[in-house]
Amino acid sequence: MDYGSLFQDRARERDLDNFLVEELHASKAFQAWLLARLSPAFRPPDAAEIRLEKSPPRLQDSRQTDVRVGWFDDASILRACVLIESKVTADFRSGQAEAYASELREYRALLGETAACAVLIAPASRLGTLVHNGAFDATIAVEDIIGSLEKRRAEGLSKQNLTRDYRLK
Repeated sequence: MDYGSLFQDRARERDLDNFLVEELHASKAFQAWLLARLSPAFRPPDAAEIRLEKSPPRLQDSRQTDVRVGWFDDASILRACVLIESKVTADFRSGQAEAYASELREYRALLGETAACAVLIAPASRLGTLVHNGAFDATIAVEDIIGSLEKRRAEGLSKQNLTRDYRLK
């Protein structure tokens, strides 16, 4: 089955953003899977609380990031972050990729070189057409996410893979 076509025909960017927020919030396994794809550009702090934001404002302009994952210390100070841009069918708007690069530079100046990164998530067929001139540290195909979820499902869900104590039915 061509999951890329299925995804593009039935989902919008905000659907992908909502999925990412929910899965990153609920699943340690998905968090680990995603973080493994960001190494060596990003190294999260060992002891920190992860918080997720959908469409937070950027540091330097009035634009928004699709999803921001933040690592906070006990005093609620941001110690690391990942900026996620999702693309399904649309191209980058004028200056959008450059705005991510600028935002990333500001976070790295504030937090450290490996404490911030930006990732682009899109169907595999779109990743090759989205010109961003290195604004993103990593790209992840939607089909790879689907594959990781299918593998987890085949292995069976377990409570230890959840970030919260959800009841499995």
